[in-house]
Amino acid sequence: MNQRLSNIELLRCLSMFMVLLLHSSFMIYGMPGSLEINNAPGFWGGKILQQGIGIVAVDVFILISGWFSIKPRILSICSFLFQIYFLKCLSLIIFFALGKVHFSKDTFTELLMLKPDQGWFIKAYLLLYILSPVLNKFSENTRPKIFSNVLIAYWVFLFLFGWITESTAYINNGYSIVSFIGLYLLGRYAKIYHPKWSNYSAKKYLSVYIITVAFFCCMIFIAGLFKLRHTDLIAWKFCSYISPLTVIGAMSLLLCFSKINLPYNKWINICGKSCFSVYLLHAMWGYWFDVLKKIDSLFEGFNYMIVVFAFLLVVYLGCILLDQLRLQVWKPIAKCFFDENGK
Repeated sequence: MNQRLSNIELLRCLSMFMVLLLHSSFMIYGMPGSLEINNAPGFWGGKILQQGIGIVAVDVFILISGWFSIKPRILSICSFLFQIYFLKCLSLIIFFALGKVHFSKDTFTELLMLKPDQGWFIKAYLLLYILSPVLNKFSENTRPKIFSNVLIAYWVFLFLFGWITESTAYINNGYSIVSFIGLYLLGRYAKIYHPKWSNYSAKKYLSVYIITVAFFCCMIFIAGLFKLRHTDLIAWKFCSYISPLTVIGAMSLLLCFSKINLPYNKWINICGKSCFSVYLLHAMWGYWFDVLKKIDSLFEGFNYMIVVFAFLLVVYLGCILLDQLRLQVWKPIAKCFFDENGK
């Protein structure tokens, strides 16, 4: 059996914890303006740092998909869909038993992700999965020079029309399949052709990531302290998944972990296999936001940071454990309907 090294799997696990960091900062409290930052600089400094650390999470996850390449089979796509709907149904049953959710038309609409603003990541990733044979063929059969030119042109287009001017709706600040294709191809290019910019040490790539986080935090915090107009819009710009800062930071983290010599580790790889459940489960049915706001009302300063971190860790591990149940249910189903080759 081909076992993946655990260095990139560790990054996959880390990227999902970063999603929790991301979704416990600006997503809860909104984009900070100069008034908010000046009134509570300590609180907002912490939230900006959380956002700066975690903003690369989605890009990292897609880059990893490109690094390994998605190998589409009927078995794997069925497993992916089963994971989504099993965990959604399981969480619905748990919240219903606790009296937190009541069945209605909206409940089933949310369950099936039929509303435009629901499950954007899942829908985009599913389409990426469908397109992956074409993207893989292009990556493996295109000369390096042509591949690099296509990548440069693609990302210049995204930066110009999706980030600088935001004049192209379907790019949607990176919340779309358009950015996922660019990230996937970037990951494939780095893995297949080993360009010069991918051959430095892990320390150098970690330094680049830290610089992108520091620049992100300084730009927003200083804009707020100096009461610049539209500080919230500056924050929004830097929180884009196609911001050059986000893409560079995400790529730097991937290359950093690729240089770490970490052999196969069973527990890391088990966590890596199940960490997508963290994304699926953590904010389902809206109670994530209620708990975090309750913590905010009860704790301050360092105590607040400790309690939030502990809560995020419990949520993370809880999601991983729930996904083990999904795997046990899926095994006999897969064995019944598919052969060893996944057909």
